[in-house]
Amino acid sequence: MGLTVHVGCGFLQGQTEFGEQRCRCSPALKWQRGDVPELRQLCPSCLSAPAGGPSRWSVLVCRRCWKENRAKYHLPLARHSIPNAILLEADAGSEEVARFQAEILGMVDIQRRLGEWRRVHLQRLLAHAGFEAVAEMPEDLVHLLARLYLPPPQEAILGLAAWLREGGSVPAGW
Repeated sequence: MGLTVHVGCGFLQGQTEFGEQRCRCSPALKWQRGDVPELRQLCPSCLSAPAGGPSRWSVLVCRRCWKENRAKYHLPLARHSIPNAILLEADAGSEEVARFQAEILGMVDIQRRLGEWRRVHLQRLLAHAGFEAVAEMPEDLVHLLARLYLPPPQEAILGLAAWLREGGSVPAGW
């Protein structure tokens, strides 16, 4: 089942085996299975592979970007705190609880900003490829354009990490 990318928000939409997946611009529907109402999304880092999934344990970037992130940047790019190694011991003191709260808030902020990066990154890619006037595009075509015009995942995660650290400024050369 082919999904399309809604260019306005950068999220996938269409019919899946779990039901209809809607982009972030549309009201959510009751999801038939899974923890979250999506089968997959575009990797916000490289746009060249699928990411996410219907589980709360899903990673929000593709496998190659996740591997590169874990090796170099350690950004919390999974949905849940456990895969991000944000943990709290049962007997934690107030300092550990405060650290945990700060890390959880940072993780939630990064997850919110991932959507912004995906949208900006996608719109820049499509403009570069001559598709700036489209409202939606097949997911497979976006993956192909990303492989043609964007750096490989090993380099793409660097752009994402810089953008997240710079507070939303598009890194030079992107």
